[in-house]
Formats: sequence, C-alpha cells, structure tokens
Amino acid sequence: MPQPTASTASFDLNPELKRWTMLAQDFQRLAMQILRVTTYQGTPIRRLGVTSLARQAGTTSVAMQLAAAISNSGNHSVILVDANRKYSWFDREFPGNGPGFLSALSGDVEIADCIHSTTISGLSVVTLGKPVWANVDYGEQSLSDVFEGLSEHADLVIVDLPVIDNSDHNLAIFPHLDGVLLVLTPRLAQLKFADPIKHLSSLTNGSRKQYGQYRSSHRERSPIGSRMEPHSCQ
Repeated sequence: MPQPTASTASFDLNPELKRWTMLAQDFQRLAMQILRVTTYQGTPIRRLGVTSLARQAGTTSVAMQLAAAISNSGNHSVILVDANRKYSWFDREFPGNGPGFLSALSGDVEIADCIHSTTISGLSVVTLGKPVWANVDYGEQSLSDVFEGLSEHADLVIVDLPVIDNSDHNLAIFPHLDGVLLVLTPRLAQLKFADPIKHLSSLTNGSRKQYGQYRSSHRERSPIGSRMEPHSCQ
C-alpha cells in the first residue's frame, strides 16, 4: 500500500466529518461499492472525480466523507485533492495552507511536496495552493506528471471538482480520471437536466469512464439513496 509523503502541515478534518456522523454507515457502504468498481481494462479505479450539476449539493462533504471511509477501511491510502477553483472549502477553512495542486501545475513545486497530512490515518490532502485566479499550465504533460505523482503516493486519488461546465479547468482534468461520481440532491434529481452522462462524456473527449450517481440530501443530512448507480460514460 503506497504511503503519502506528508508535509509538516496537518489538517484537522474531524469537525467536518463529525457533522455527518449519522451517515457514517452510508458512506462505508458507498466506499465498499467504489472499491469494487474497475476500469474497462479490469483494474481498480485509481482516480475518482466528485462533482455535481449545481452548487451547494454537498460535493466537498461527500468527497471528504468518502475519502475518510475508504482510508478507515485500513487497507487503502487516499489523497483528497481540492481542484475546486470556484468555491474551495479548504481555502475558506484553512487559509494560507501552503503549496498545492495549482502550485504543482505551475511548476513551482513537485506534487509530492503538496501532500499534507490530516488527522485521519491513511488520508492526506492536496489543497489548491494558489489563488483561484492564478494562471496555471493545463498542458497534457503537466497534468500527467501531477496525477501520476499522486498515484505513486496513494492507492486512490479523489478529486473534489467544481460543478460540471465547459471551463478549461474541467476540460483538462476529466480525461485524467478513471471515473466520476455525480452528487445529486433531491431537487437536482427531480430537475430535467440534459443527459449528464452525455455531458460528462464530452468533457472526457469521448474516452470510456466509469460514472455513478450519489443521491444525497445535503441540507437535511439524510440521503435519499446512498448507493452508487453505475453507468458507462463513453
């Protein structure tokens, strides 16, 4: 099991995790489902994005709870990457948090130097590391180097993404993921959006990905369905 190279900074995620204690078993079940998902080549997924169709769906909370549940299984190390350039929870809760994802893309530091420890055993985080408006290199080689470096230091990389759109940020990152988990609140689940799977496929340049939905009721703190509903994204 790869062990993350942690910097001296340690992030206390317990207060946020405790807010969802009543859903701990739901996230454990979801974690087990995620760990059983494989790529189309039959290998376990190593890089999972978490996103939604709109803000305030609880995407960051779901990503964090899922990462903690997987790391708590005792058999898997996890790195949670903050790639939400629009509304970063980590920047708000831990200002001045050191080098991170955007720092590595800019070539300022190696990605290994951006991995920070947390209060959860087996779980590390990579913050944004730069202001959301900073210019970064989204070149294929830069992204490949960053994601390959992350995968060298953990069994699973979970990426907290902005809402689905056609920004350069999302267009660059999605092709480097093995799968995507779409977080839906009851309201989002009822709205008649264009086929989200088709839209996700456009963001991955038509490459085949694993796609699933996690239906949560973020504000009510109780899920309307805690299972991952798999689909092919191709």
